[in-house]
Amino acid sequence: MKCDADIVVVGGGPAGAAAAIQARRSGASVILLEADPSPRRRPGETVHSGAISIFNQLGVETAVERSSGARYDSISVNWAGRRSFDSSRISPTEGRSLGFQIERSSLDALLVERARSLGADVRRPCRALQPLIDDGRIVGVRTDLGELTAASVIDASGTGSWLRKGVSLREELASPRLIARYGYCRSMDVRAFETPCLTGDREGWRWIARVSTDTLAWVSVAFPNAPVRPCKPDPLLDLVDIGPTRGADVTWRRVATCSGMGFFIAGDAAFRVDPAAGHGILRAMMSGMMAAYQAAQMIRKNICPDHVSRLYRGWMAEWWERDTSALSSLYDELDPAWARPRANQVHAQSGG
Repeated sequence: MKCDADIVVVGGGPAGAAAAIQARRSGASVILLEADPSPRRRPGETVHSGAISIFNQLGVETAVERSSGARYDSISVNWAGRRSFDSSRISPTEGRSLGFQIERSSLDALLVERARSLGADVRRPCRALQPLIDDGRIVGVRTDLGELTAASVIDASGTGSWLRKGVSLREELASPRLIARYGYCRSMDVRAFETPCLTGDREGWRWIARVSTDTLAWVSVAFPNAPVRPCKPDPLLDLVDIGPTRGADVTWRRVATCSGMGFFIAGDAAFRVDPAAGHGILRAMMSGMMAAYQAAQMIRKNICPDHVSRLYRGWMAEWWERDTSALSSLYDELDPAWARPRANQVHAQSGG
């Protein structure tokens, strides 16, 4: 059966755009679907210098550096009362490039444009409605603009978890419910925030970073058993807000079956932890690239689908274990009882 494309990617964020770029670099035809007419502002704009090599592979390193609002060589950390300057979160080794801040809307736009320049068929706004299934295999996507068939579908729909809901894949939870509050403030004097600041105590953690010459971004996560407190960090209370405070569910969760017959799930749609992990954008891009590479290997080199699916699931499982283990250890330093009593829940959610 002739397909509309080798690969259909659902989602135009870092995971989806990176998947589309990798697919084209691997010689596969690709259609990229994005429901939003234009990129939206989102949290998580601090980019570890380790991502620069990935940006280079994707062909966007120069564009990303031009779009950066600030550069950093370290982070000021006050964790459980211990103060330090953690250069490992920004420049892991001496001589490496600086970390930087970039607006997510800018990052999303330049990644999608790179995919388009390589020949990806970008369709936006176009909403994925349901997976097309034939004899237990995903064979395409039903969208609000019609049906598309493909040899492989990559779900990079983020927290929307489009494919998991569409085929009722089980979702595992590994933390109590965690909500990240985030916002932006304007200040004509941001010299006090030249270095990003991470503060953690028994109540949770707060992050403040300069994202441009006059704008600060902040993120706050409170532990479930913490007393009620203002979402906005104390040092910013007198500053003028840019837009409303927003929230995002950052409960640790994953879809263990993140690949199978005709599909791969990448980025936050596959698993997510809270932003304290420090490399959400890097993980999103790398998982999208890995999914596209494995899909292209299967399509172009006729490699066994079961083999590539197992490789991808194993790779994602190892990353999940590393992130959840590291975060648990960090939070235990703040409050050994932070996760009680709702940790390690497992449930299944039906399609929607």
